[in-house]
Amino acid sequence: MKITNNLLINEGEIKFKFTKSSGPGGQNVNKLSSAVELYFNIYESTSISSEIKTRLVHKLKGQITRDGLLVLRSDKHRLQNLNRKEVKERFKKIMIQALKKPKTRIPTKPSMSSSLRRLENKRFTGKLKKNRKTNLSDFI
Repeated sequence: MKITNNLLINEGEIKFKFTKSSGPGGQNVNKLSSAVELYFNIYESTSISSEIKTRLVHKLKGQITRDGLLVLRSDKHRLQNLNRKEVKERFKKIMIQALKKPKTRIPTKPSMSSSLRRLENKRFTGKLKKNRKTNLSDFI
C-alpha cells in the first residue's frame, strides 16, 4: 500500500477482518458481514523505520494494544468495499501524520514590557489584599 512517495507498506502486514455491522443496512444488517476491521502490528512491521514506529506508538497511545496492534474499524457504509476503502484512507492519514516530524520548541525569554506589566499587576493585587485587612485594635 502506497502511503507517500517515500513510504510503502507491505500488504501482507495489514490484515482485514469482516464482521456484522451495527450501522445502516436494513434487513441485510444481520446477514452480511459489511463492517471492516484493519489490523496492523506496528512492532513487527518491516516496512517502517524505528523512528516512525516510536512516533506512531506515542501518537496513538489509546488506539494501540499492548502488543503494538493498531485496530481501525468502519461500519459507516452498507457495502464492504466502501468500508474497506474508508479504513484504508484512515490508515493512510494516520501514517502521514506519523511521518511529520514535530517542531522543536525554541525557548524564548519574556519581553521587558511583559515582565514590567506582570510586576505592576502583582503590586496592584498586593495593595488590594492589604486594603482588605482590618485593624484588630479597632475592635478591642
